[in-house]
Amino acid sequence: RITAFSPVEIDGEFDVITAFLICFNNLKSKGTWQAAEWRFFLEDIKRHLRPRGILRLQFNPDEQRFPRYLFFDAETRELFRQHGSLSQDTFTLST
Repeated sequence: RITAFSPVEIDGEFDVITAFLICFNNLKSKGTWQAAEWRFFLEDIKRHLRPRGILRLQFNPDEQRFPRYLFFDAETRELFRQHGSLSQDTFTLST
C-alpha cells in the first residue's frame, strides 16, 4: 500500500517501476496529493530504481477538481516536469 509521506515498502532495485490508472494519490478526495506528497514519493521511489531505471505512472483524470490540468494542480505539474517528462496523462522519470 502506498500512502503519503511513507516510504514505499518494497525490497530491491528494479529496471522499471510502473503503475497505471493510479488511485493511491487519493484521487477525487479532499486529500488528493499535492506537490509535497509527490516530492516525497519521487525521492523515495528513486532508491528502488537501478541506474538508468524508469518510473512510469499513468494518472486517472479528475476533471471536477482540476478542470484545466485534469490530473493535478499547476505546482504538482511543475514538480513532475522538474523530475522527468510529462505528457497528457503519463509521467516518466529516468535515473
